[in-house]
Amino acid sequence: GVAPGTYNLIVRYVGYNESQTSVTLVAGQTATVNVALSQGGLDLNTIVVSASRQAEKVLDAPASISVIDAREIETDVVQTAISVLRNTTGVDIARTGVDRTEVVLRGFNNAFSGSAFMLTDYRQAAVPSLNVNLHSIMPNTPIDIERIEVVRGPGSALYGPGVDEGVIHFITKDPFAYPGTTLSFSGGERNLIGGQLRHAGVINERIGYKITGFYSQADDWEIPGDEDVVPLPGDVRDRDYDFNKMNVNGTLTYR
Repeated sequence: GVAPGTYNLIVRYVGYNESQTSVTLVAGQTATVNVALSQGGLDLNTIVVSASRQAEKVLDAPASISVIDAREIETDVVQTAISVLRNTTGVDIARTGVDRTEVVLRGFNNAFSGSAFMLTDYRQAAVPSLNVNLHSIMPNTPIDIERIEVVRGPGSALYGPGVDEGVIHFITKDPFAYPGTTLSFSGGERNLIGGQLRHAGVINERIGYKITGFYSQADDWEIPGDEDVVPLPGDVRDRDYDFNKMNVNGTLTYR
């Protein structure tokens, strides 16, 4: 009873990604359409590790936690991975440059914030000598992040003294689970040009490796001032606003 013509056939099923295909019928014709559906994720109760330093369901964790997964990170264009959190509940972000960002979870922001406890793959990510979070040099390239866990609340009982304003944990992609090569390019205002590279592989069943790289250049924000004022030597208005950054990281994993 289907009239001749061209139809758009849509197939949906719970737990699978939608499939669309075009079917053209002529008078008296019977058409058979085979459809293969790929599995889709159902985010029911995410597993987190940052609240209790062990795997547990997010609803069972003894703290308020937000989890940003790889899909959300990959669809955002950022100069540093921390900028992905700008719309996360309870996170205060202050932009002080093209790739310079200050982040706090509880309390007031400042020029060199180290109050939030930063982790990358279970290791402290702040500059050890200064206890300052320099996100632009952390080894967490956006295309290499599996997920980001944000714990709002004190964590000194698990992470030591001074961890009273929350934890931000970057978990990167394991080369065993995510082998292959990924390239990403970006561009925008202020002559921004950027590129990211990730290559991961497995040598044998116990040894894996990955190499990540990030490059960007742009015109940084200028300090406003009176154009009639002649800058003195060392004046901040006489600074170089050309921004260039290159970050290369290598990881060898033994399982």
